[in-house]
Amino acid sequence: MIGTITLRRKSAAYGTALVGLDFSMGRIVAHQKWYRTNDPHCCPTGDATTVWYRHGDRLTTGITHLTS
Repeated sequence: MIGTITLRRKSAAYGTALVGLDFSMGRIVAHQKWYRTNDPHCCPTGDATTVWYRHGDRLTTGITHLTS
C-alpha cells in the first residue's frame, strides 16, 4: 500500500460519496458527489474531482475542482 485516497470536498450535514476512480500512469482521479446546502436527503447535486499523484511510494493531492 502506498497511501489512502480520501475525499477532499466535505459536506456539512451529510456524507460525501466516492463515485469513481480513474487510474493512469502516475495519477488517480477521484470523482465524488457532495451535498449542497439545499439538497434533499436523497440526492447530492454537487460534483467534484481531485487528482492524486504518485511520486515513488507516496501519494500527494492536487487541487479539488468543483465541476457542478
